[in-house]
Amino acid sequence: MPRDFAAKLELTAAALGCGSRKDFCARFHAANPMTPCTLDRLHKWFQGRASPRSSQFYSDWAKVVGSKRPGSWFASCSLDAFLAEICTLHDIDAAALRDVRPFGSVARSSGNEYLCGTYVCYSFAWSPYYQGRIVRGTLSVADNRRSLLTMQYSASMAGGAIFYRGEAADAKRELCFATREPESGSQLFFSLIIPGPPASVLCGIMAGSTFLSHEPRPAAGRVVAVRVPDAVAAETSNRFLAPTPGAISSDLMALGLSLPYPEETDALTLSFLQKAGGEADFEQVTALDHARLAASFDPTYLAMEPFCIIPAKAGEVPLDAGSKLYASVET
Repeated sequence: MPRDFAAKLELTAAALGCGSRKDFCARFHAANPMTPCTLDRLHKWFQGRASPRSSQFYSDWAKVVGSKRPGSWFASCSLDAFLAEICTLHDIDAAALRDVRPFGSVARSSGNEYLCGTYVCYSFAWSPYYQGRIVRGTLSVADNRRSLLTMQYSASMAGGAIFYRGEAADAKRELCFATREPESGSQLFFSLIIPGPPASVLCGIMAGSTFLSHEPRPAAGRVVAVRVPDAVAAETSNRFLAPTPGAISSDLMALGLSLPYPEETDALTLSFLQKAGGEADFEQVTALDHARLAASFDPTYLAMEPFCIIPAKAGEVPLDAGSKLYASVET
């Protein structure tokens, strides 16, 4: 899956000075008349609703910006690396390009740009198959060029990678992201405290439903996100961890962080993620929970209009063998 795809497109359009999406699309057709880049697709790509499946697009992208790098690099590189490449190719100041919106508009700063970067995330697994394990994922926060922040959350599940993407809500007191996994359509919501600079760590609540489960269980739990310097190393090492002493600190040090008190780091992080008794601090709702409530409330609802509960006549079958209620529906 391409990283920060929409943001990279916007940087490209701004660097090339394109006056419209039609103009931007024309650049790709000039580089390759058979390019998979079309105007309809561009609309979806700029909105972050989809991304190209064809590797040809990324090869065409390299031609459009005049880069000698392979197309695969454009899909996998970080936003900062892409910004450096395009600024070098077109002799543009990086700070100036960040303040330019595509198609000639000027940026309006959100004031939260210091939050942009890569973080490794720790949260307890919701899946019943990985109960008690810690999900170590990656969270990338970037400027979406429309004065709001975007988030990509990735994790490794059942031998494969999952990616959730979304845009921050325009909130002042908390950092809220509603993200979506394109393949399955499942959603994940983040509500995080907005720290002051340097934003070395984020923490808050993550809510959604179980991804690996025999039933989709609504769930919510705590999450810690620690900023790390190497985005590629973070994302390629997503995995499950055991909540044992040294697990989290060792992971962070392997990603380039220097921790003066690793034991304290482990204890502090685990105490945030766990309840007082040492259990994972998250909540889930199962189908059995709902079934018990429905068994209690359904008969009450069915006793109301437009349902008419009346004594049974000879030969009628009861709705509930354990009750003395019989039903017929009035038309």
